[in-house]
Amino acid sequence: MPTDLPSRYKSPRSRGATALRTAVVGLRLRLLGWRIEKALEDRDHARLLRLTAAWDDLRRDRAADPASDPSRARDRRWDMACERVRRAVPKIEREERRLAWVVERMGRARAARDERAYERSCLLGRAAQERLIQLWGQI
Repeated sequence: MPTDLPSRYKSPRSRGATALRTAVVGLRLRLLGWRIEKALEDRDHARLLRLTAAWDDLRRDRAADPASDPSRARDRRWDMACERVRRAVPKIEREERRLAWVVERMGRARAARDERAYERSCLLGRAAQERLIQLWGQI
């Protein structure tokens, strides 16, 4: 016959594991935040989009964990920044494709010695570059 009554409290080991898991998730979020800032500095939109998706997944997992602390203002700020990234990156990709097309067009115009087409391509390239700068500024 057992003499011990079942405990209704969590064991200290399980509380420690939960605290450790929460600390690891917080550390991973900080590391992802640093990598996102680095991708912004490098203007690497593909890596930026991948990192923001990882950030979003990790935040969703953290929010689903009942032991995690409620979201803070800093996390909400990062979530809003990730949403801006998701909206801006397709536009950035489009402008970069447009710039590549303009460079090819300039090469063809130069080979054909067509100054008018070359100047028009330069104007298109400048406009695309200005839009790119504006889009990166929105992020």
